[in-house]
Amino acid sequence: MTEVGKLTLADAIRPAADVAERGFPASPAYAKSLARETSRLSKYLASKATFLKPDGSPYKAGETVKQPDLARTYRQIAAEGADWFY
Repeated sequence: MTEVGKLTLADAIRPAADVAERGFPASPAYAKSLARETSRLSKYLASKATFLKPDGSPYKAGETVKQPDLARTYRQIAAEGADWFY
């Protein structure tokens, strides 16, 4: 019998941290959603910094979206465990 589900939390979350750190190309649907919500996202510094470009404009399809704060959070959870987050 083959065992499944044996990854540690750190091993499971590390790929997500890598993607958040190096970025991912905005899909057309994601870019459209950001464009539609730009005014809402702009109201708060954290959401503006996370989901919009430094000039406050939304990412366009194909542009790279990076989330370094999310990457740091994922890496901290990997190092300290889920209790650190909660």
